[in-house]
Amino acid sequence: MRTGGTVAFNATAQPPSHIRLQLSRLGLNVEGLEREDKLQIVDWYTTTLGQKSKEKYFMQSLKVHDLSVEYLKEDMQQPADPNQLIIGDSASVLARFNEEKVWVEFFLTRSLPAQMRARSMMRVRFMKNVSFDGRWHALKANENFEITLEK
Repeated sequence: MRTGGTVAFNATAQPPSHIRLQLSRLGLNVEGLEREDKLQIVDWYTTTLGQKSKEKYFMQSLKVHDLSVEYLKEDMQQPADPNQLIIGDSASVLARFNEEKVWVEFFLTRSLPAQMRARSMMRVRFMKNVSFDGRWHALKANENFEITLEK
């Protein structure tokens, strides 16, 4: 954002107000960045609660069919911004509302192609009673839709 790019933060695991608070603690003028459209917080979280969002950017449905229609509309309206950083706090929310194969296919055929320069990353933030590696790991989508860690 400081170098002229924009950030789209897809809030699925926490409410947008928490995202704003965290970014404010980093010293960012969140209100100003949102007003300039340099920061777009997309509210998926409220939809997971079965409520209607009051945010400027939000998802009305988490069903893959509905998301596919929204992506198609978006692609027709504006080209992808190569300077936009797209952040998602968790894609696993789609598994609560869709069959696994359906949402993985959606991710590979709609979401990833829409983000040509995107690198898919994952990390484990918390696991009970098990040691784990909390570092970020690059993901690779195989031809059979299987997702593996890049070597």
